[in-house]
Amino acid sequence: MEAHWRGGLNVKSYVDQFAREIFARLLDNYGPQGWWPGASNQFQVCLGAILVQHTSWRNVEKTLVSLSRGGICSTEALHMVDMNELEELVYSAGTYRVKARTLKDFAKHLSENHNLDLEEFLAQPLSNLRNELLGIRGIGKETADVITLYAGGYASFVIDSYTKRVFRRLSQDRHDLSYDNWQRVLTDGISADAQMFNEYHALLVRLAKDVCVLRSPRCWACCVRDVCRSAGMNDRIRTSG
Repeated sequence: MEAHWRGGLNVKSYVDQFAREIFARLLDNYGPQGWWPGASNQFQVCLGAILVQHTSWRNVEKTLVSLSRGGICSTEALHMVDMNELEELVYSAGTYRVKARTLKDFAKHLSENHNLDLEEFLAQPLSNLRNELLGIRGIGKETADVITLYAGGYASFVIDSYTKRVFRRLSQDRHDLSYDNWQRVLTDGISADAQMFNEYHALLVRLAKDVCVLRSPRCWACCVRDVCRSAGMNDRIRTSG
């Protein structure tokens, strides 16, 4: 096990010990986040998961409004829309040609395998659903897990840059685990259901945006600073500066 995890034993032992306490602290401090943000149905979650790649959620919100105004409110409409028109509608999300192609490939997969029935697609067993998502060009593990968690309601912990940043700092582990090993660490350490994974991921994003920012983290304002192995070091840097 030690050879397999290499430096990852540090973050694993930390998660095993503190994961549930951190969740409770974050929930008490920030309250329920009610994610997926801005989505009123499963289709919008899927759109948002694809569109948010390499851009801010603010840009995604603009794009979702554009898609809605353009009549792209169902898998059928997405499958039928002209590619040039779709590229114009998703322009504000950045890398619009790539994202338009991914959206069309997503709709094509649903058409060829599920008669454009999104509910049928999402109702598959988790392993089948995730494998199908990963087989669609432009959808990687993080995007697939967003869809399985927030649209499908499965217990898939989303490993994004915010999650890794927070837990690396909390555990003071600098090793870069693979996506699968990160997910295994958090899933084994929390052993929760989809609702908790949903809330936990949203709370980690909130913490990363509010205080555990990329540069000059605001450790003195953090609700978990007393169990964070990096907080004291960052405070000393701030005081000496």
